Amino acid sequence: MTDSLIFDGSDYVPPRDNPRLSKQYLRVFDLMKDGSSRTLKLIATTTGDPEASVSAQLRHMRKPRFGGHTIDKQYVGNGLYQYRLLVRPAWNPIEPTQKKAHCSTCHCFQEPVPQEQLGMQL
Repeated sequence: MTDSLIFDGSDYVPPRDNPRLSKQYLRVFDLMKDGSSRTLKLIATTTGDPEASVSAQLRHMRKPRFGGHTIDKQYVGNGLYQYRLLVRPAWNPIEPTQKKAHCSTCHCFQEPVPQEQLGMQL
């Protein structure tokens, strides 16, 4: 179900890493989609994921292929920040994506394709 979440990186191995990272992304997304502000520590404690991973997933959420959402970052004090996810309307992290015409092997993807256009049902 989370095959549409395509990650990358210098040591990224899709069969090994994509299932883990997709589940991690969805845990963070599911927690944050309520629009509440939280620190990395609170998100990490709630999801069970490391703070560095939570931070990376919040950065992913800003990217178009991961939804192009807004992440508000507010300084609390003493080097501490709170983060708030503003979900882009009508975005579904489970919808399939399509490769751009110029891509044959890279991980460059367009916006998610609405299910109606694919003739699929959830």
